[in-house]
Amino acid sequence: MDQSDIVGKLVLSSNFGVGRIVDISIMGEKEFLVIESEQNSVKNFVPRSDEESYRFLCDEETMQEILAKIKNNIDTREFNSKKDRINFYRDQSNVQDIKVISTLLCELNHLEDRSSTEEKIYSKLIDTLALEYSYVYKEEIEKSTNIITGILEEAKGE
Repeated sequence: MDQSDIVGKLVLSSNFGVGRIVDISIMGEKEFLVIESEQNSVKNFVPRSDEESYRFLCDEETMQEILAKIKNNIDTREFNSKKDRINFYRDQSNVQDIKVISTLLCELNHLEDRSSTEEKIYSKLIDTLALEYSYVYKEEIEKSTNIITGILEEAKGE
């Protein structure tokens, strides 16, 4: 994508939430996306090459696929220890890929023995998905959170 294709697009990052790319700046040898946070109008400089720290917001079709995915029961992974499981979810929860996020959310939703660390990760993933949902469907964040948690409760059979 060249500069004209991405300036003006909305992106999501676990570091600053939703932001709009307002410019591309070159500092030294590196290109940085200048992203203005939608929540507090702060400008963030994100290396363009660091694609794991941000992602473009999904469209309605992709969001529908994600919602359908989290509605379905899925098998959880097997781990050698609870510590390995916690480390896996901690590491993977930083990946900025909506499909990874939805898979982690499904798996954590079905864990009967979530640790406090996994509970925080689970809540963060819900918040991330609800934030994106609120932008895609132009809904209030509280309503979006209720929709996501409702789908997860339904999937779990609660």
